[in-house]
Amino acid sequence: MKRDIVDYMKGETKKIAFVFSCPGQEEQKSKKLVNGKTGENLDLLIEKNEDKVLSKIFDKEEINNWKKYKHKNPKGLRYFFRITNASNFVHYKIWNGRTEAKTSEIKNVDNIDRLIGELYDIEDAIICFGKKAKEALNHIQKFKSDKLNHNVRIVYLRHLGLQSLNQIKEVSTTEERLKVVADDFIRQMEN
Repeated sequence: MKRDIVDYMKGETKKIAFVFSCPGQEEQKSKKLVNGKTGENLDLLIEKNEDKVLSKIFDKEEINNWKKYKHKNPKGLRYFFRITNASNFVHYKIWNGRTEAKTSEIKNVDNIDRLIGELYDIEDAIICFGKKAKEALNHIQKFKSDKLNHNVRIVYLRHLGLQSLNQIKEVSTTEERLKVVADDFIRQMEN
């Protein structure tokens, strides 16, 4: 099987981390995580819902840092935050016949240790987008929960790819669907 990896993005804050499933073709080309349409959707989710979402986590200083970053980087808002994947191995159909990592790859000890090393210092929220990200964090919580900050909230949301978002039938546009995802995040943070 062909192997290529794209490593995590440290970001500017330790308050929030985003965990997706694995890098794909766009990430392989750019060597940046959450590129392509999923990245655009993450930026749109952040931009359109920042007041509701970020106010749940950021203090005044972090809001000011966010505003400075946003002013300098209007495209690529997502890179203010820590971003990683449940697996850092690239997967897409014409590369290796898969679009997702196998469970055995995600639960591999070296992979779990890598993921813990990228998330151990996150202070407030680890946001898992999709089933594979959830699977990885569930595994960490079950067997190595002491390796993460004991105050961190782990939130599970649907993946931000169009295949997943388009399953939200009660609204019709991507922006409206992302608002549904943001509302789910707020509900989980308030519980």
